[in-house]
Amino acid sequence: MSALRLPSFVETIRFRLSLAFAVVVFVVGSLVIAGLYLYETNTLVEPVIMAEKGYQLDTTTGEFMEIDVIFPEEQQRVMLEKLELDAYREALRSLRSSSYLALTVLFFGAFASGWFLSGWALRPVRRITNVAQGITGSDLGQRIGLQGPRDELRDMGDTFDSMLDRLEVAFDDQRRFVAEASHELRNPLAVARTNLELALYSGDEEEIREAATIAHDATQRMSSMVDEMLGHARESLPVVATERLDLTALAQSVATEHRAAARQRSIRLVVTAQPLAVKGDHLALRRAANNLLANAIRLAPEGSTITIGVEQNGATASLSVTDEGPGLSDDDRTRVFDRFWQGAGQEHRGAGLGLAIVKRIAERHGGDASVTPAGRGSRFAVTLPTSA
Repeated sequence: MSALRLPSFVETIRFRLSLAFAVVVFVVGSLVIAGLYLYETNTLVEPVIMAEKGYQLDTTTGEFMEIDVIFPEEQQRVMLEKLELDAYREALRSLRSSSYLALTVLFFGAFASGWFLSGWALRPVRRITNVAQGITGSDLGQRIGLQGPRDELRDMGDTFDSMLDRLEVAFDDQRRFVAEASHELRNPLAVARTNLELALYSGDEEEIREAATIAHDATQRMSSMVDEMLGHARESLPVVATERLDLTALAQSVATEHRAAARQRSIRLVVTAQPLAVKGDHLALRRAANNLLANAIRLAPEGSTITIGVEQNGATASLSVTDEGPGLSDDDRTRVFDRFWQGAGQEHRGAGLGLAIVKRIAERHGGDASVTPAGRGSRFAVTLPTSA
């Protein structure tokens, strides 16, 4: 046997508020009426016959005895007061009976008033609910836009709108990232597929080898893109682990790792730094420094110098990589940290996410990434708050 299910409106906050309001009014009204009834009942006093002292001769003893003398007027007064007292008690009993009916009417009246008032007060909540139900993954443009006094419900509606603004930006950013990633992966995938088909149907061993080499390079490029995309997604998360680290030691360690690659292009690496401590995610900051230095080594002219610097400026610390490369135009400097950006004339390597990851890491640490002209080349810097 299924359990008895109450009507849906009974489970609403509006019904519970109305019922609570009606119960409170009923209880308070009952206490007030009961108190008045008890007070009036306790003030009622039975009439007392007022007698005067008199003397009467006792015939048996021949002595005068003290007696109470009641006059007819006094008896009539007492009788009238008793009649008045009985009438007042009857009125109190009638008032008590009427009070039951009045309390019943008061209960339902209070419930109706509570239903109206709670409906009016909860109207913004219904609007929030309707907007939330109308939001879909493809449409985050709806807003509540509550008007009226700056009360708790208005604050909640504004907070909800602010959350939707952030979600819309995040979803748009995610959609752009997926679209850009798909576009970037499509070209090497098409190259690999075309050359593999050529290798399958070609009988020339040299053509097969050449096609396989091209397909191999394309798959390596796709693998590099996927790694950079995963790194970009990971660096989009907030900083959860912070540790005190020496930024200078990190810069020297990264420079040591890249010296072999720099020597292959006759590039000289110079570290100019002073001991400087910051708080942050060691692996993330190391990744940012690696990206900056690898990018500089790839683009700097052979035989040039790359300088890795660490310095403090007030409450901030910066890790910079300065090259003697071709430099950037004003327009390129505004776009260099964009995802998938590739500078004109550069050899097309990677996914163009390296500098975007650097900026994301800096922002996660409460800092920023920037690029400024430095002679013929450029100076890329990550600025971070110094540790306390």
